[in-house]
Amino acid sequence: MNVDIVGSDVFVLGFKLAGAKKCFSGRKEQADELLLNALQDPSAGVILVEESYFERLSQKTREKIRERISPVVLEIGLGESELRDKVRRAVGVDLYRGV
Repeated sequence: MNVDIVGSDVFVLGFKLAGAKKCFSGRKEQADELLLNALQDPSAGVILVEESYFERLSQKTREKIRERISPVVLEIGLGESELRDKVRRAVGVDLYRGV
C-alpha cells in the first residue's frame, strides 16, 4: 500500500524527499486530471491532496471519491490541528495523543 501525493511542485517536493514514490504534480487547473490519474494507481492506499487543489475538484470527481472505499483521499491543509483532525477521522484514532 502506497501513499500518493497530488498538488503543486512545491507541495510534492517535501513528500518526494521523504520517500514518496508516486507524486502527481501540475497546475491547479489540472486538479481533476491529477487526482483521477492517482485514483488509477492500484497500489495506492492513501492519496494526499493539497488543499487548494482539492477545492478546485469538480462535483463529478468529488462524487467518484465518495463512491470509493479505497484509496482514502485526504485533503491536506497547512495547519497541524487541521491535519490531526483529518488523520483522526480517517484512521479512527488520535495518533498524535501523547506525542
